[in-house]
Amino acid sequence: MKRILSISATVPALLLSMLLFGCGEDQICGGPCTYTDYPGIATIRSVTPDTSLGRNCDNAVIIVYDFAPDDSSAVDRYRFPVWPDTARIFHYVNNGSVPVGWADKEGMTQGSEHPCIRQEIRTGTCSPLIFEFPDVDVSDWPDYCD
Repeated sequence: MKRILSISATVPALLLSMLLFGCGEDQICGGPCTYTDYPGIATIRSVTPDTSLGRNCDNAVIIVYDFAPDDSSAVDRYRFPVWPDTARIFHYVNNGSVPVGWADKEGMTQGSEHPCIRQEIRTGTCSPLIFEFPDVDVSDWPDYCD
């Protein structure tokens, strides 16, 4: 009896998740994904050494920033309003920190401001929330890693 109940509980949960995240007959689960964009500015709050054992580089830093949308009323339209715009951590590689020399080259220093886009998922099953920095070149960060 327990086995039947667990299967019967799993099927509705799977169907509900497919509806919520846009997976269906005409879409591939996991993608393609579409997002609502909220352009704005990210202000770097702090840049501190990453001393964690799992860091990407010996010279890695943790960059904390605050995001402010260009349209201040945009926060009223967020799909995920409980996920804050403040005290965000800049991630690039495997959700890890970045080398200090690369951060300096990109001007990601305390108090600096950078164009940023808060992206909230509309369809698909990709990351629900992404902060994109369109003017930051991430292609050469490994060159700065010790």
